[in-house]
Amino acid sequence: ATMRDIFQVPNDIRCVLRTFYHDLLKPAETLGELSIHSREKIVLRKRTSSETLESSTEPSPPEHHVPRGAEATTASKGGVCGLNNLGNTCFMNSALQCLSNTEPLRSYFLANDPVTGRKRFEAVLNTKNPLGSGGAIARAFSKLLEEMWLGGRTVVPPRQLKHEVGDFAPRFSGYGQQDSQELLAFLLDGLHEDINLVQTKPYVDMDIKNDGRSDKDIADETWKKYLMRNKSFIVDLFQGQYRSTVTCPLCNTVSKTFDPFMYLSLSIPTSSEMLVVSITLVRADPSIPLCKYKLRVAKQGNISDLKMEIQNVTKIKQSDMVAVGIEKCVIERIYDDAFILTDLGDKDEVYIYELSHSIDNSNYVVVTVQHCEERIIPVKYSYKEYQKQEMIPFGFPLVIEVPKVECTFGNLYAMIESQCRFLKSCSVDSAIDVKGGRGSSSTTENSRDTAAEACNKNIPVDTTEGNLNQPQQKQLDGERPTSSDLKESRPLYLFRLDVGNRKGKKIKLDELSDNGKTVVLNNHSFVACIWKPQTKKDFYDEEMAMRREESIGPGSVGVSGQKDCDLIECFRSLSTPRLLSEDNKWNCPKCKKVRASKKFDIWKWPKILIVHFKRFSFGKFRRSKIESLIKFPIKDCLLSEFRINPDEPEPDYDLFAVSNHFGGMGGGHYTAYAKNSNTGNWYVFNDSHVEQVPEDRIVSSAAYVLFFSHKNKEIPLLGHLNKETQVPMETEV
Repeated sequence: ATMRDIFQVPNDIRCVLRTFYHDLLKPAETLGELSIHSREKIVLRKRTSSETLESSTEPSPPEHHVPRGAEATTASKGGVCGLNNLGNTCFMNSALQCLSNTEPLRSYFLANDPVTGRKRFEAVLNTKNPLGSGGAIARAFSKLLEEMWLGGRTVVPPRQLKHEVGDFAPRFSGYGQQDSQELLAFLLDGLHEDINLVQTKPYVDMDIKNDGRSDKDIADETWKKYLMRNKSFIVDLFQGQYRSTVTCPLCNTVSKTFDPFMYLSLSIPTSSEMLVVSITLVRADPSIPLCKYKLRVAKQGNISDLKMEIQNVTKIKQSDMVAVGIEKCVIERIYDDAFILTDLGDKDEVYIYELSHSIDNSNYVVVTVQHCEERIIPVKYSYKEYQKQEMIPFGFPLVIEVPKVECTFGNLYAMIESQCRFLKSCSVDSAIDVKGGRGSSSTTENSRDTAAEACNKNIPVDTTEGNLNQPQQKQLDGERPTSSDLKESRPLYLFRLDVGNRKGKKIKLDELSDNGKTVVLNNHSFVACIWKPQTKKDFYDEEMAMRREESIGPGSVGVSGQKDCDLIECFRSLSTPRLLSEDNKWNCPKCKKVRASKKFDIWKWPKILIVHFKRFSFGKFRRSKIESLIKFPIKDCLLSEFRINPDEPEPDYDLFAVSNHFGGMGGGHYTAYAKNSNTGNWYVFNDSHVEQVPEDRIVSSAAYVLFFSHKNKEIPLLGHLNKETQVPMETEV
């Protein structure tokens, strides 16, 4: 009635109230009973003529969905109930179906007190916990389970729970696609804080001394201190404890710490942990063609790790390499060894240049060289014509080594020309004679040595035959010069040299002159070879440079680098020592900051084991998903190989739920497989659609999060709901 008044709708026009997804078919109910919240949009829609009325005031619901609050026409089996997609909420539905079929958790939140008739978990609600939701998430979760298992419904909208989760964590408040594992982690943490028996969390000193103590003593003390702040049925059911071991590579000092976990995130061997990087190797000898390699490197690796792989394949020393990024004939950046490979963009090309001297050699500096064509372009401005000079990059850039001292213009020019690729053969045959200008030829094989020798000996170059800015060329009568003609008409210098320093992308260039003085360069120097258009046309083979052939180097791997594996291999990757990154060095008590090795082992196995596969990887520019098939057992998943605590029972698990992800990084779709504890059958939950599936369909490449139940550990169905623990406790230390 209020909306009719606001929009001035006559009473004789039949209207329908709608939310974003459903008609509101029970006008007698309150907004609270209909789960309508303060931020929700309601639409007043005019009834069409084709709609029939169930009564004199309200239209009948559409046949393709179950209306809000209406009972299903046929009673469902307990738990065989779908969840409405509220707008890209398939990720939430998938996680909720897995938790719904976690029998101990469900029993905990559905148990009634026979005296009061209320849910027994409410006796331990921690409504004053600043880290919780005041019990709102726990109550909404319990209500949803009741509708799914006891309400005889076939489809339920999880609106109330979504609203409470969104209020507590705004990132889940909208209708955008999210990650089911992230929602799962938040929901379990929220439930834990809502039913945490520790009303006031004390300060606990977690600095535990481990000198000479057994692992058991350290683990027990750590766990006891953890329970002083965190004691709930969620901890009892889902949380385990792992041991982290860090070893110094220099002094072999070992540090062990024990930490709790709610779930295990496992890398996928050779896929999730490895990255296939495509690089182009530029040898120091310009007569050797460019060679492309595809190398498999640890995903957390850096440029230093990439150089090590190249060294293993090509035998080039790691210290003799420089890694650069080239875009549109320009060296955009020089990668330092600590650069993380996942920060490479999808279109970034990595070029590795071989040097003749170690990059650590203090007698040489590494200089980048760029070819540019000088063009004069007419410009009109205010009815006047001007000439504008532009430098257009072209060709293939260079990375060369130059002595820090006693390097003149002539020596620098000789080095650059001797290293130039894609020069036409005549220019190589008539390479500069550093003792007397032009004339005496040097072959491709010895041109580099001649230039280097000249640079080291500081031999002057005769400049009497030409001018740097106006090279002398023989003009032919309307015909393209032949190779022999070019030899005679070749200028003393094919290009002039400008030099400057890189500061970000700003490069200030100053023209060099052949005055016999030493050219001062450093590792940030940038040298531009400025070509006249006609000289470039006659002496530089730009077409060959643009379509340069790159052979595939030996030792390259396949493009994807992915392969199928099994769950045991994923667990082995967890316990395999990994080298810490440059940004995550360990502070060794003896050697200070070092790149130590680190590995994890499971010390305490949880009753319900949640395994998350790291299928998604994120870098600064690169995102990818691993599609590998991971084989896992549905029954008798025996993990004894990874049992290190002799007091723990054999870790033998049965699978009961799987959260699946289909599609790529752009969003995709989530579903769930779950085993119904009442029927013993497996079902697929695809939002509101539910159907029984054979057991052989459960293992697929879409498996994202697995749920296992421990066969050798007793799981208390009511947990902390016993009489002696009904009253939340306060702990003081």
